[in-house]
Amino acid sequence: MIKLNPPAERIHDSATVSLDTATDTQPVTPVRRSRAGLIATLVVGGVLAGVGGIAVAGVTKAKKLAAEQATVFAPGVQIANIALAGKSRETGTEAIRAWAKEQLTTNYVALETPVSGKRFLIPLNLAGARYDTDSALSEAFAVGKNESVWERLLHAEKEYPVNIKPAFKVDEKPLAAQIEAVGKKIAVSPKSARAKMVGGVLQITTPEQVGYALDAEATRAALLAKGADALADGEPVKMVVVETQPTVTSEVLG
Repeated sequence: MIKLNPPAERIHDSATVSLDTATDTQPVTPVRRSRAGLIATLVVGGVLAGVGGIAVAGVTKAKKLAAEQATVFAPGVQIANIALAGKSRETGTEAIRAWAKEQLTTNYVALETPVSGKRFLIPLNLAGARYDTDSALSEAFAVGKNESVWERLLHAEKEYPVNIKPAFKVDEKPLAAQIEAVGKKIAVSPKSARAKMVGGVLQITTPEQVGYALDAEATRAALLAKGADALADGEPVKMVVVETQPTVTSEVLG
């Protein structure tokens, strides 16, 4: 007779076995976007793309403007009310120097005698005056040249409200020479008294006369009292005139 031994553990028919890899085989449910969310995403993407396109176009235009204005004066730039926009440096220089030459040859330093009011006119160029056109041109030409791309983008094609006045300067040596020349024209020499013996008595035949002379240093100071710019305006300045005394007077002869 053969005897069968029962197994150590009984496996129940209803038992189930868990496998660690069971989750790998579970189906993945896809995420579904709502129609509104999809539309919003598309709209935002379109807006960003449009803004990006506009920015690129703006930067391109700004660079183009910068390149165009690199060799000319910027829009709106003036010197002494003369419009220079779009002109080259050379053309602008010619225009401003021609203006300065006209100003210096057609305007005058006006000296006026204190009594008669007679005027002596000295052309500004002969009086040592000049306009610093080189500095004004350099300042005007630099307008808008050092802007960044973004500054240029913001400024676009708007004009620059710039009107530069060239500095007016005077060399005092030529001015002093012209004042002395005027002084020679108005000078009146003094005359000494004259006398003669009549019947043993000295009689005055010609009384003395005082003279007049220009005080060149005081007149120069009066001209420059309000600064060099006042000379450019042509405002008349009264000359400083002093009396000069004769050598021999009636009292001396007397």
